[in-house]
Amino acid sequence: TSFPLVMAIAGPLMILPNVGLNEWGHAFWFMEELFSAPLHWGFVILGWAGLFSGGIAAQIITRYSNLTDVTWNNANREILNNRIVP
Repeated sequence: TSFPLVMAIAGPLMILPNVGLNEWGHAFWFMEELFSAPLHWGFVILGWAGLFSGGIAAQIITRYSNLTDVTWNNANREILNNRIVP
């Protein structure tokens, strides 16, 4: 399991508790809408989760492209073993 995959799944799941904390904080604790306030730090996690989701989507699309190439175009199955090495 990769960290980007975990964040891509956990980030959107954490948005509801974060919005609840945000609204509670604005009602009882911190009235100003400063994004740098600790009250809004949870939204940064959602932003990172969106970026991680983009990377995961790129990997899925690449793999799907290879699979369809082998299935529909009768390409060599060796392309399924291709790995991107940084």
